[in-house]
Amino acid sequence: MGIEVGKRRLVYTTSRNNDRNLDFLKRRRIEDSSSSSDHEDNQRGSLSSSSSSEEDSDRDDSHVSLRQSVDDRDLEITKKREEILDTSEIKPIERQKKSYDDEQGDVDQICKWFMDRYKFPKILYASELLEKATPLLPIVRDMYRGLVDSHYKFEANEMRQSSQRAILSVQEFRNMDLTKFTAGYYGMKRQFQIGEVILQKYKSFLLRRQGDTMKWWGVSDFAHYVLAPEVLVSLCIKEMQLSDDVYDKNARERAYDIFVNTVKFGTLVADQSPLEPWEVTP
Repeated sequence: MGIEVGKRRLVYTTSRNNDRNLDFLKRRRIEDSSSSSDHEDNQRGSLSSSSSSEEDSDRDDSHVSLRQSVDDRDLEITKKREEILDTSEIKPIERQKKSYDDEQGDVDQICKWFMDRYKFPKILYASELLEKATPLLPIVRDMYRGLVDSHYKFEANEMRQSSQRAILSVQEFRNMDLTKFTAGYYGMKRQFQIGEVILQKYKSFLLRRQGDTMKWWGVSDFAHYVLAPEVLVSLCIKEMQLSDDVYDKNARERAYDIFVNTVKFGTLVADQSPLEPWEVTP
């Protein structure tokens, strides 16, 4: 419903159309304003979130740098200090004290084990020992006559040859394995009793026959650690009935083996047994 004027088309509208157009424009403005406000809010939100994330990042960075600056040793020291201060967690030290009864029980078990295995004769008092061993002392002379191959004399010579000194030093003696020179189940105390008797009877004889080995050991130690065990080997042959002849080579070898395997009995049992009857406690 319009009239063309030149190239333009003029449109005539009614008041109703104008009202519709006005309402449309109002709605458009409202939508534009709301969208722009939403856009601004979104921008503000993004800005605030970015700023908060930056702050969080800053906090995280500072936190990380703080953790990295703490030394592990400091943390360990702090932990130990807290454990020390927390007395409720500290437990009393428990010490296991072995009583005399326990030790005696062990000795009794060792004694029983060896007695059952080897059927030892009874442990002798000093007087009984000397009474039985004195008739066997001539074995000392016979060792130098070539009638007896002495196991202990061989060991003594090995010790002397391994030394760089002319005589046995205190340090060498301390480092020496004396189990090689212990008369087995008789023990060292009874062995020394025999050594003293040997010195009383044969000292002058030994001094005249000193070789390099006896000079290195000294006469006294040689009598106690080399000659006395040989006398007790003869006594072992007699007491355990290994042979009727104490010079029997096979019997002496068997006695040597018994001594090697029964040093523990001699040290823990025989050496703890009294040498005199009056030493026995009820």
